Amino acid sequence: MDMWCHWSVSMSSETLLEIHVEKSVAVDLENGTCSCHQWQINSFPCSHALAAIQKVGDLHVYAYIEYFHTCQNYIEAYTHGIQPIPNIDKFYVDATTSSAVVQPPLVRRPSG
Repeated sequence: MDMWCHWSVSMSSETLLEIHVEKSVAVDLENGTCSCHQWQINSFPCSHALAAIQKVGDLHVYAYIEYFHTCQNYIEAYTHGIQPIPNIDKFYVDATTSSAVVQPPLVRRPSG
């Protein structure tokens, strides 16, 4: 069930709206902010912003989502493929045959 359908939405301007829930929440569609701060933290609209976007009704919700969260960005990130990781056994080198052994840090023991 869409809980935000029962919220009251008041328009202060075309981009500034007030959502009435337990406490009033201010949503600024132009700047991509909500007074609950979830829109700014997650970089995609919170439930209050979705109610405001539906009230205004002029743009699709995807217009308010950062490009980072889009399917197109995901597809572009993996177009070049992922290089396989070599066998993990290669990373364990015998200390007697290797000259590149990392020594433990020097530790001073406290007196007493």
